[in-house]
Amino acid sequence: MKNIIILVFLVSLHLFISCSDNNNMNSYYNNPCYTKLPYTDQMAIDVALIDDYLGEEGIIAEIDESGLRYVIIEEGEGSRPTAASTVNVKYRGTLLSDNSLFDENTEGIELPLSLVIPGWQIGVPLIKEGGKIMLYIPSRLGYGCGGSGSSIPSNANLIFEVEIIKIIG
Repeated sequence: MKNIIILVFLVSLHLFISCSDNNNMNSYYNNPCYTKLPYTDQMAIDVALIDDYLGEEGIIAEIDESGLRYVIIEEGEGSRPTAASTVNVKYRGTLLSDNSLFDENTEGIELPLSLVIPGWQIGVPLIKEGGKIMLYIPSRLGYGCGGSGSSIPSNANLIFEVEIIKIIG
């Protein structure tokens, strides 16, 4: 019984100290995931930013009903992958905001499309084996308000160049 009382006291003390730290609480309430916009509002912001970028760069992209913008560079040959396929791909991922590189694979990597971000699940099946596509991905079809690690911030719109080397299955 004595051990339970000590444990409850320590947990309570930890919670009290954590909650009394103003910086910790401010960062919590300033987190875009805590105060996130409704899906359609954030998507409207993302799409406007992507369309502005495409216009400034003189890029004419196709528009998917999901909000994804894409440019097929090479269609490829043969069959298209499905959302359930595993593909071997080369890719390059940059942030739309400043074109900084956050990820790249130039050798080829096997990825199940069922486990990648929604922007890839929608965009990669638009090309065939050997094809290459540019994907302009709104944050809600990428990593959303949570971002990913230190290199992809909250609500980041993404650019991916993806080449399908081989459809595995």
